Amino acid sequence: MTLFLFLAAILLLTLEGLVICFVPLMQRIAIGGRLAVAFATGLVINALLLSFESVLRIPWSRSALLIPSILIAAAGIVAARRLSWTMERPSRDWIPAAVIMVIMIYGAATARLTCGDLILFWGPKAVRFATAGTIDVAYLGSGHYYLAHPDYPPLLPLTYAWGINAARTMSWFGAVVLTQFLLLASILVVGAFTRKPLYASLFAAVLGAGAAVAMIAGAADMLLVFFEIVAVCALTFEEEDRSSLIVAAVALLGAAMTKVEGASLSAIIVLAFAITRRRFLASAAMFIPPAAFLAVWVACMRRFQLFDSYNPSKPLRLDHLGIVFREMVRETSYRTFYLPWIAAIGPMFTGRNVRRAAFPLLVGIFVIGCTAWFYLHTDADPTFWVRTSATRVLLTSLAPFVVATAAANE
Repeated sequence: MTLFLFLAAILLLTLEGLVICFVPLMQRIAIGGRLAVAFATGLVINALLLSFESVLRIPWSRSALLIPSILIAAAGIVAARRLSWTMERPSRDWIPAAVIMVIMIYGAATARLTCGDLILFWGPKAVRFATAGTIDVAYLGSGHYYLAHPDYPPLLPLTYAWGINAARTMSWFGAVVLTQFLLLASILVVGAFTRKPLYASLFAAVLGAGAAVAMIAGAADMLLVFFEIVAVCALTFEEEDRSSLIVAAVALLGAAMTKVEGASLSAIIVLAFAITRRRFLASAAMFIPPAAFLAVWVACMRRFQLFDSYNPSKPLRLDHLGIVFREMVRETSYRTFYLPWIAAIGPMFTGRNVRRAAFPLLVGIFVIGCTAWFYLHTDADPTFWVRTSATRVLLTSLAPFVVATAAANE
């Protein structure tokens, strides 16, 4: 029952996210992708709500959380009623993706995919926040907590805290299984925007293999990929529609609220879009939400002296470049002789739509370079750091390469 209540509360945030249905773009994509985008929007809205109440020192009582949530959900339902919800007949091309999802859910249910970071800090943060009824700054500032990244953005622990408030306890298996729902939502987004289930199945195979090797269940990596894929797909396949900028901006805000890497990922997506599409004002406008969050969050971290990952004074060690390159090449094999990369990039060369593929391709390349840049900012030997994180972090490079393949063959 705890598992059900925990997951149900989080998945029902989709109702709040239905407010995004006011955006015209939502009418043109398939129902599965529409619900996935609404889920992404609901996660962002919920995190903002809990954050605002923390700033205003309003305890997270059920009434304080449910009243605004119900009002937002009601607005979302009104927006959704304006759209047609006639479902098309499922294609057999979805079968490979469905089989992969069954395997991934089995792996999660048997704890084979559980990430240690869930146990070390994502879960404990959520439990502490839910118990305190606020973002507990005193807890984050504890000296015992320093190695668990006190300045990490709050969206994932706030999402878990929402589930805890519904279930009255933390569901650790619920957190692990939620990762598979995020993978499923990402697959639906790819299928909805490409309008070809074949590419959704390719995405499922590539990200499923990478996620299984990286063991990311319960951590924030698939959540970051989810927000990334919403933004990249919207900007790749619906670039002529201005409402795609709104969808992308919401997703970029979610990315910035998820992980430290989310800030750089948002900047990369905006930069790549500006370079390949030459829409500089639109790119700048799209970056306003994540930039505003980052400014507020960094100011709060400075106020409470919680700087860690955002610390700008970390040294650049170019002498570690050889180590970083060697270890990144080693880890990106995903223990499968680089098959995820081959599957993601290989079919790209059979397509001719170079212009449309340039944007997601550039995003993937920039992510690799940015990841290496992060690894160069440490005094210690970066070998252990790369070996314990590269397979997870570089999933945000694999994902846009699949989109580039789909775009090239459009």
